Amino acid sequence: MPTARWPAAACAAGNRAAIFRRGLRCRTAATEGDMLPRLRLIKPPNPLGFALTVSVVYAAVSLAWILLSDDFIAAVARDPQQLTLLSKIKGVLFVLAMTIGLGVLVYRLACRRAQLANALLAVREDGVTGLPNRRVLEEALADRCTQTHGSADEFGLILLDVANLTRVNTGLGRSAGDRFLRAVGERLHGLVEATELVARLEGDIFAVLLRQAPTEGRVRGLADAVAAALATPVEIDGVALGVDAHIGLARAPADGNTPAQLLDAAMHGLQAGKRTGRRNTVTTVSAYGGNAREPLEREGALRKAVRQGALEAWLQPVVSLASGQVTGAEALVRWPRTDGGITPPGEFIPLAEATGLIGDITAFMLERVTDWGARWHRRRHAPITLGVNLSGLDLQGDGVVPLVRRLLAEHRLPGQFLMLEITESRFMQDPHGARDMLEELRALGVRIAIDDFGTGYSSLSYLHRLPLDCLKIDRSFVHQASRVSGRRTLFGAIASLGRGLGLTTVAEGVENLADARLARDLGCDALQGYLVSPPLPAATFAERYLGDTPVAVPAITALGHTPARVAGRHR
Repeated sequence: MPTARWPAAACAAGNRAAIFRRGLRCRTAATEGDMLPRLRLIKPPNPLGFALTVSVVYAAVSLAWILLSDDFIAAVARDPQQLTLLSKIKGVLFVLAMTIGLGVLVYRLACRRAQLANALLAVREDGVTGLPNRRVLEEALADRCTQTHGSADEFGLILLDVANLTRVNTGLGRSAGDRFLRAVGERLHGLVEATELVARLEGDIFAVLLRQAPTEGRVRGLADAVAAALATPVEIDGVALGVDAHIGLARAPADGNTPAQLLDAAMHGLQAGKRTGRRNTVTTVSAYGGNAREPLEREGALRKAVRQGALEAWLQPVVSLASGQVTGAEALVRWPRTDGGITPPGEFIPLAEATGLIGDITAFMLERVTDWGARWHRRRHAPITLGVNLSGLDLQGDGVVPLVRRLLAEHRLPGQFLMLEITESRFMQDPHGARDMLEELRALGVRIAIDDFGTGYSSLSYLHRLPLDCLKIDRSFVHQASRVSGRRTLFGAIASLGRGLGLTTVAEGVENLADARLARDLGCDALQGYLVSPPLPAATFAERYLGDTPVAVPAITALGHTPARVAGRHR
């Protein structure tokens, strides 16, 4: 067990007394809850009662010894010289007896105090690293918050997450992982001043309490010091291990004035650093625009919007390059703001995936699309195909197929007028499981599209075996492809791949006539983008494109006629 990283001291906080003893350990894995009954069992007796008991026993033994021994000596001694000798022996025996008794008493008291200190250490010290634990950190934070309340004094809290601990535990075992954590704790302790506290919060997370104001210069200096210290590999069982860490910083009182608020703020800073992929750098919540409550408030608002049906499904038309008419649309989720604006999907879709709300959003979009598709199908001679995006979590779950089957049956919509779109990167997370699900969906008549093709790392062998109908070429290859030769080459290669596989090819992100003309010349079947229309509310979309007579899009008809190619792969 390592030596504790906090000095011997006695401190009081309110009515609490904490004893810190260097070198004392409780060699068990007991939790704080387990230790409290033991603390009650080893609680010392009442001091006054204990003192009176000892005094009475001492007085009784002494008086009995004096009275009995004097009578014994008087009866035995035959002359003054023998009386003197026996009196001396009596005194020596009395001192020896009292010394032994007092020694046993002091030893028992010392054992009791050691047990108490040992038990307190088990409650307040991390058993792996020897550092203070969360309880000590929260008490120190509370004391510091009390000291600085109402003043201009500032202090800071740093949380450090050792990102590669799981890999160490898996590859070398938990014993090696414990030694790895001890080495990290020792390095952190060596970086800070004696007045600052280094603690192990939980699992792979360490905390550093900066008792002085964490100025920008000091934070940067600490970040550089942490990065330099952690850059040196730690050798465990002959293996040189790097230390990958994400670091979050909270400042008081700017980010909070209670221990819970500061811990939350530092944790949100840490998570913000994780999202950016930055390693061994200090990240604050304010650096990413917001306070510690903002992510939780946004999550709560999104949950409320999903529960109350406040989200909206907008439609962006897909136009056939052969006829110039709208033959389909992609449904895109929108989250209206209270100020009349729209929250971009890029701001809440990752949050929905992280919190598990994406499944509810997918169900909402499928419900809307199948309802609209069925109503439009019944009133229009040339019905359109509506597309809905599936997330990676949708592909990993088992609820999409039953949901689609139920919705198609309830709304009496033929499956061929529903297209489910997946990105190649999400498909490659579990290609075998995703393929099985797509086969089941295809059996319902649903069409399948690969969305944003070219931005991921899909295997062409998987692409060939998938039950696909449509390949949508990402806008990064289409936008300004008529002017940039490199994009034009990649655009043409992807379009040729789609044709070779017998798939309908759709060019996404088309914004000008030159790119539309290039898409036509490269053999694409359809296009989608702001040249035709931005995403529209469903009512506006229906009014503009779904009249009794099919409406041709002027911008596309101006390109001229091109022969239509059979859409989809023959099976």
